[in-house]
Amino acid sequence: MTPPSTTELIRDLGAHSVRVVFADQHGTLRGKTIAATGMAAVFDRGIGVPSSLLHRDTGNVYAVGLWEPTGNGTLDGLVGVRNMIVRPDPETLRMLPWVDGTAIVLGDLETQDGRPIPLSTRHLCARALDRLGAHGYTFMAGLELEFHLFRVGPTGSLENIHPGWDLLGEDSLDRIEPAVEPIRRGLVDLGFPPETIEAELGPSQIEMTFRPTTGLRIADQAILVRTAIKHLARRSGHHASFMSRPTVNEPSFPSGWHLHQSLVSSAELRQTLPQQTAPQQPGLSRFKPTDPGRLLSELGEHWVAGLLEHAAAS
Repeated sequence: MTPPSTTELIRDLGAHSVRVVFADQHGTLRGKTIAATGMAAVFDRGIGVPSSLLHRDTGNVYAVGLWEPTGNGTLDGLVGVRNMIVRPDPETLRMLPWVDGTAIVLGDLETQDGRPIPLSTRHLCARALDRLGAHGYTFMAGLELEFHLFRVGPTGSLENIHPGWDLLGEDSLDRIEPAVEPIRRGLVDLGFPPETIEAELGPSQIEMTFRPTTGLRIADQAILVRTAIKHLARRSGHHASFMSRPTVNEPSFPSGWHLHQSLVSSAELRQTLPQQTAPQQPGLSRFKPTDPGRLLSELGEHWVAGLLEHAAAS
């Protein structure tokens, strides 16, 4: 049987529109909403967006010149606000359950002649994973996100949804339930159910953890979960902030995010479980030492050394 085309999948999902988006170098999703009837052409040729989107800083201000070379090798090829192409990845297509008839698909950035844009974050991740795969390893990680969730008051003020300073307090869990439950349901419907939900230490601070997954899926999951939390919070009269320490209702406590990393043998992974399922057997991790006197295997020690070496750049 011939597998259905992507446009047939869009039709079967009941989508009248598709948000074609990419993550810029700051982790912000940008893109366009396309009528479902036009998606066949978009999957075939991609869709153009201005390269000036990559010249912005985290405050959304142009930080790099648009019209003259600056010596920045990754951006000088885009001088003159040339169009970039967003090439959607059909494997990331999914419905946005909280938006009527609308799907979302993640894409990679290319030049108009099909070369990867150097600041295409998803391409950079895929390239690193390919290099890892050449050594016979698959990257695995479990995502843990901390954020602040505030109630939006009548005048736009932000109010705490729990008082904080009672880490994992059950009373705080009960206080946040009305605000968090719509978010939890939306994430389940999106395909990213939280494994745990916690009232973190700071006022209005929350932590969610997610089941480990592999490869590029972990990056896609991180960006989509963060986006979904913001969307769902706004629809229920709340504001979600992933800033480390938003200056609201001081004193606050800083948020971070944790990526619980390991490497597994690609061959063992294929033999153990289906491609789409994350392995739960701890024995698959190549970071586990064979010598009981060591905390990590030699491979694990090298991995940690690399993380430390590149921490500043990260």
